[in-house]
Amino acid sequence: MIEAENLNAGLSGQSAANVARATVYAATGGSYTVTLQNLESFAQTITSSGITKDQYSSLQQELENITKIDGAYTYVPSIFGNLMDSGIAVGTSASAFTAQIQKWFLGTDRPTALPNDSLQDKSSNSLFPTDISTAYNHIDQGYNNGDCYLVAALVETAAVNPTLLQNMITDNGNGTYGVQFYNGYGSQYVTVDSYLPGYTGAYSTDNTNWAGLIEKAYIQAQADGLAYQMAASNTYSAVANGGFDQPLKSITGKGTVTYGLSDLNALAKGGTIYQKIQYDLKNGIEVLFGSNQSTDYGLVGGHMFAVTAIDDATGCYVFNNPWGPHETSNYQFEITAAQLNSQASVNDLFLASEINNYIVRNTQVQSGLTIADGGNVAVLSGGQSFDIVLTNGNEHVSGGKAFHTTVTSGSQLTVVNGTTSGSVLENPWSAETVSAGGVAFATSALNGAGQTISAGGVASQTYASAGNIFVFSGGNLAQASAIAQGAVHLFSAGQASHTQVLSGGTEYVGDGAVSSDTVVAAGGTEHISAGGLGVGTLVSGAGASIWMDSNAQTQGAVLQAGGQQGLGAGTAYNTIVNSGGLLYVVNAAGMAVSATVNQAGSAVVTNGGVVSGVVVKNGGSITIDGGNTSNVALAAATGSVASNGVVSALTLSARATFSVDNGGIVRGGQVSDAGSWLFATSGGAG
Repeated sequence: MIEAENLNAGLSGQSAANVARATVYAATGGSYTVTLQNLESFAQTITSSGITKDQYSSLQQELENITKIDGAYTYVPSIFGNLMDSGIAVGTSASAFTAQIQKWFLGTDRPTALPNDSLQDKSSNSLFPTDISTAYNHIDQGYNNGDCYLVAALVETAAVNPTLLQNMITDNGNGTYGVQFYNGYGSQYVTVDSYLPGYTGAYSTDNTNWAGLIEKAYIQAQADGLAYQMAASNTYSAVANGGFDQPLKSITGKGTVTYGLSDLNALAKGGTIYQKIQYDLKNGIEVLFGSNQSTDYGLVGGHMFAVTAIDDATGCYVFNNPWGPHETSNYQFEITAAQLNSQASVNDLFLASEINNYIVRNTQVQSGLTIADGGNVAVLSGGQSFDIVLTNGNEHVSGGKAFHTTVTSGSQLTVVNGTTSGSVLENPWSAETVSAGGVAFATSALNGAGQTISAGGVASQTYASAGNIFVFSGGNLAQASAIAQGAVHLFSAGQASHTQVLSGGTEYVGDGAVSSDTVVAAGGTEHISAGGLGVGTLVSGAGASIWMDSNAQTQGAVLQAGGQQGLGAGTAYNTIVNSGGLLYVVNAAGMAVSATVNQAGSAVVTNGGVVSGVVVKNGGSITIDGGNTSNVALAAATGSVASNGVVSALTLSARATFSVDNGGIVRGGQVSDAGSWLFATSGGAG
């Protein structure tokens, strides 16, 4: 096939484009088929000197390319990575390389069967039954095999969460299967073929292979360190007569919790343990039971059972024995709370998957989880999460990275020494807190939700639509955050830069806080409180405004196209007023220093307001109506003073005009050219 040859050329150092690979994968049955063909062809190019440096580099590049296409921690990139980590290096021989292909892609690394049994080809069997919901009632543990803890976990998962089993197995279409497990480093995969034990391994009485394949894959995975349980050998005997919660954790990726039997009231109908297990089973959460004693009502000493249901009519627990229907007639039975309570010992207990509690660390990845009902996910150093939904749950990112988390209904996303990207905070009861070393990128705070940035935390490109952003001492809000119908609150020593305040939005700059390079668009507001500082604010658009309280400051604000700065109090330094902008100094508590008013811009000083050092030019205007100004220079501009307003040190040039109207006063005026005029009307004095 030409496409496959092109990809193989990539392995030889002439890598094709990723988009071409994606097209070929879709046309030839997926990346597994193409990658296997290419690796087998590549093996034939290895000379007696072994893999060359260039060949090894091309293998690394191909792994990187496939990872980009399929996604990290998916089946083919995972087994390809395991192949590369199995000792492949410059100088590896063709035979050694081929052996690793066969192990990781073809499942030839078969576990050794128990004595007096052998592995047999079961490829003629179906993978799953037509009705997956019936699968749990057809599993047998097999003879002389002590892995009840593993098979019970399979029975339980098939009973309460069969979709998980279906998603665990990838049918490669060539008699081999990829099987997914978890260990302390995240999602892991092995490949198995269709050779299964004749009678000592797990099997299904409906002639399907899924249980035997997962059992076999688990043995291979634990031998390679890819499951929570680790044994010394790749043999069926290695997993016999041992283990407890490792298979459940390896299958689900979750932690586990235990419930003892000493409290009869908790076990009885309506009790706390009863309700917890009932909730778990209804919501696809696996529950097992470990028994230390044999009884005449079905329990076997040193054995694990699947808890498949609760009979709410009787208050009894329904147990399935993994020995199955072929090995015991009592493979499913009910047991009362009193009977369980009579078994109370440290070794008789319920074992359940821990609802919604996850730890993601090192190279682990978790995606698509819903964390509810007080559950938690911790993303620690090196860990990553994708598309987590928090519903009355919590995500704590400390050293890891969280992408596209959705936070709803009383949930909390906390970022400390970690990173979030694309988080969505949906309602008033959802929040994101970014503190020391934390970075939040492109968060959306909606409908009253809040993002809090405290000491050492950084948030950039936050979008608040009817939401709130709170920046405390040492926190930093940066790079084009947008506020629409919401608010950003900067508290003492909090910082914000390049914020966009859109229609209906407000930026509050509190005492000791600094906002720099803010853009206040039409309908937006920047409100600077006492002790706050705004630097380089651009106010542009109808209804856009800056308002200031006593002892507040701005530096270098630019007003244009309907933008306004109102100085009822506070001091504005170096304000620039462009076309359509308005600087409005409204009383004696407000002061503008060194302002520039350009074409079609205007400044109004009234009711005792103070302006010092203003330049009005090129069609700009200034109106002093009861205010006080000094060092006013007009060039090709207009101005007026009235109502006891005072202008000191007025200079007119370039055909500027200035009128002194009723009650206005000009002290120390200078007209620099014949085209400029100073008018004194009735009641004015110059």
